[in-house]
Amino acid sequence: MKRIITIAALAIAATGMATVSANAQNANRLNPLPFSVFDMNNDGAITRAEFGEVRAKRQAASGGMGRNRANAPIFEAFDTNGDGTISEAEFMKYRANNMRQRPRMGQGMGGKRINN
Repeated sequence: MKRIITIAALAIAATGMATVSANAQNANRLNPLPFSVFDMNNDGAITRAEFGEVRAKRQAASGGMGRNRANAPIFEAFDTNGDGTISEAEFMKYRANNMRQRPRMGQGMGGKRINN
């Protein structure tokens, strides 16, 4: 009897660990990537080629099923000074502005709280 309970407990634990691992992988795939991932040669700037390569790899890793793919920002949205590269300051400014424009979790359209 103890053996059956032990085996069942191990099976449940293994299933739980696999679920946590899968959720962690999905979260990493869906979360915004940091500047350092895009700056592949670590020169402090993201080129159009680096930007495109990272996005293509991320798209391939998701099986081509990226969320809101058509709404993904283009290089020019980040490169606000038009110099052909994205500085870390430009990158962070875009991300900050983008996060401010999203509706907050638990709130309705336009970021207005829904009172129950």
